Amino acid sequence: MTRYLITVGVILLLFIGTFGTFNYFVDPLLLYQQQGSSNATLNRIDQFDNMRFSKPYHVLELKPDAIIIGSSRSGTIIPKHAQWLGLKGYNFSLPGMTLNEINRSVRHAHANHRLNKLMIGIDYQAVVSPLPTSRSGFEPDRLVSSATGFRSATYLGQYLTDLQASLLSLDIASESLAALSPPGPRVRKYFSNGIWRSITNQLTGRGGYIFSAKNTARTREVTPFEADTNLAIYEDLLRFCYSNNIDTRLFLTPTHVFVVDLWFGLASEALWRDTHRRLLAINQQLASEYNRTAFIIRGFGNEAQVTDEPIYLARHIERAWFDDGVHYRAKMANGLMKGVWDTHSDFGQNLSSDNIDQYLDSIDALRVNFMRDNQEVIAQLQAKIDAQ
Repeated sequence: MTRYLITVGVILLLFIGTFGTFNYFVDPLLLYQQQGSSNATLNRIDQFDNMRFSKPYHVLELKPDAIIIGSSRSGTIIPKHAQWLGLKGYNFSLPGMTLNEINRSVRHAHANHRLNKLMIGIDYQAVVSPLPTSRSGFEPDRLVSSATGFRSATYLGQYLTDLQASLLSLDIASESLAALSPPGPRVRKYFSNGIWRSITNQLTGRGGYIFSAKNTARTREVTPFEADTNLAIYEDLLRFCYSNNIDTRLFLTPTHVFVVDLWFGLASEALWRDTHRRLLAINQQLASEYNRTAFIIRGFGNEAQVTDEPIYLARHIERAWFDDGVHYRAKMANGLMKGVWDTHSDFGQNLSSDNIDQYLDSIDALRVNFMRDNQEVIAQLQAKIDAQ
């Protein structure tokens, strides 16, 4: 009986060892072989649902000292600029990234390797939606707030849990097999610098506007809109950046004015205006407290012929700045990077408490004119948005 149990144990250990070794060398999430890996290796599987697992570990391995962070709107921006020369850039954005997740992730990246440059995309939707505070797949114990956190029991426990999941789980085995199989149709392409882009016309153009508008409308079903909860997190995030002397620049992620009009229907124009004013006021208050020049906050929402562009059909999407009213095509993503970091740029404007009302007025004027001049298209879109 003892010999039988030993034999079974040896066979079981051999199986587990082989199973784990297979997943380690295939490494579909590039948790162990991110350094020096190619974009092709990253694109063996669709990484979209795995980013909250993989990106914190990619940051640990790559040790970037300049990052872009935000939701999927920021996820298309290449972390490269003349002011970033000599720095290792990485886009740490995540789909639907909340302010709580941004705050935790910035601290994690800085604890791993001191950040020199930081670019944060602030979504209005993320500020006024108090729930959820994080998305599926986010594990707070996977992130640390200081260098000593890497030695904490909670972090080590999470690391062991993730080690098991990345080597011995059936889910990772399925991903490993998919990575070795001929690739099927893809809707996104992923890059080792952290960005990802849509590579099909699926959910772009008018169909994309309908899809994103329905998703936006569903946020109202979760909890009433209010900005206090996330503005407190925003203040905590900026305080961390000021106290650690991180060269930080923020931008208010622009949307098409059709989406602005949608938000006026979901919440109120008063909430929209008050939230933007408070974003600027908090930044200036902290700058005074730390005796520093206020962080640049750049706005692009009043760019004529950009945020009020025609809502194109998908077959004409190459003309557009937006894929779907909220997500950016390459020319928009490139323009945002230059607008935030160029010394002199005609794209966008620096915002302060002194000019924020004028900025919001100009967005509203674009909205009013667009809604008046495109009533037929808007009626068609609204009918499909309202349809169940």
